[in-house]
Amino acid sequence: MRSTDPYRIFFPLGILLGFAGVAVWPLFYFGILSGYWGLSHTFIQSDGFLFCFIAGFLLTAVPKFTGTENPPLAAQIVLAVLIFIGAVFLELQDYAIAQTAFVIAYAMLVTLCFRRYLRRHGALPETFSLVGIALLTGLLGSIINALGTWGLIGSGWAMGGSWAMLGKRSLTEGMTLMLVLGVGGFLGRGLLGFDKFPVVQIGGVAPGTRSRIMPESLRPLYLICGIILMLSIAAEYGFGIEWMSFVRAAVATFVIAATVQPWRFPIHRTTLSWCVWTANILIVAGLW
Repeated sequence: MRSTDPYRIFFPLGILLGFAGVAVWPLFYFGILSGYWGLSHTFIQSDGFLFCFIAGFLLTAVPKFTGTENPPLAAQIVLAVLIFIGAVFLELQDYAIAQTAFVIAYAMLVTLCFRRYLRRHGALPETFSLVGIALLTGLLGSIINALGTWGLIGSGWAMGGSWAMLGKRSLTEGMTLMLVLGVGGFLGRGLLGFDKFPVVQIGGVAPGTRSRIMPESLRPLYLICGIILMLSIAAEYGFGIEWMSFVRAAVATFVIAATVQPWRFPIHRTTLSWCVWTANILIVAGLW
């Protein structure tokens, strides 16, 4: 089967699931639904709506940055079906089957990205290590969510026990935050006009053709930052160490300061560049 850019499948699916996630509230308001629907809403938005855009972007961008091919169309369809099945069972409030489907989906996304990383041509952007740790955090979070719904860990799933919070926050404050920092760390500078975009070529990249976005010496620091962010999620929500939120804010602020430099106004004065600049300011403000 001929491959296609994955965003063409996952972005429309994400929009559809976004509507499905918020639909529970008007349906509840008009009495069509009854009972507690907070978990369905939460996980359709994170594992459905948000995950579709993450998968669509990464499976389109990672092949470009690694100089490899897009995932086969069959693999894209299987992943999309898994996400859709998970969302349907969330709507049916069968959380165990839903979260199991999402574990498989997360594992599949990690596998597709990792296989292309292993066959990469040339050096990747310095902040790309954050993307890898983000995917690992999301996979671990989905496993925790699934184990909780099957009653294998913790208690009080619907009441937000420590394991439940750890699973949910691993997807939002963990995976999503690190993806924003990792991808925004190199694409953001290009969009703001501070650097040229990396030059990539499917099937191989000649040495030296990829633009240097940040000093090479910072590469290990971004890896350390990702590890600290992942551990801060576990410490705060798994073990109740609340001051870890300040650690997370400080680390994210450092990454944004080292990459996007938000004290500088965009060189390209476009709507997109101003949105990127404003988003980074709001990330820092929101974390603190």
